[in-house]
Amino acid sequence: MFNPPYKLTLCELTASHYSDMALYGELKEYLTTVLHRTVAESKDQPAFLGIRIGFYVMNETLQYAERYQDNGGIDYIDALLGPFTGRTMPHVTTADFVGLGVHKSIVDNIYENTNDYVHNKFILTECVQKLIDQKKLGRKSGEGLYKLIRYDNGDRR
Repeated sequence: MFNPPYKLTLCELTASHYSDMALYGELKEYLTTVLHRTVAESKDQPAFLGIRIGFYVMNETLQYAERYQDNGGIDYIDALLGPFTGRTMPHVTTADFVGLGVHKSIVDNIYENTNDYVHNKFILTECVQKLIDQKKLGRKSGEGLYKLIRYDNGDRR
């Protein structure tokens, strides 16, 4: 399922040669009728299809933010690629929402298990690695690429 799951209904379903196809069919039916998901079927490859494309874009966005850190960095990149492109949650914000440790696991897995023309787009940035080392793992931990501020009245930013 895609993040945030309460907003994005897309679900990617993949069978391998080990899959019980009857169970696969039941799962697809359950996802469609009970969970009301749009099911995209893809072949078995590292990060499947939607996740691979999504994390390609997120990680390349982080690479650009690091490259332009002296010219606005993540704020500039997120402002440019957020509402102006129709996204309710920009790419850097999405990486922070998913969690930097999760982001690292996914891009490292793709980098280690593929070798195509976009291979280097899955190299984790130094900035993200430093945040992970400092246990600043993103929104869930309260701080990462952005810092979640909680006010006494219950508001958050």
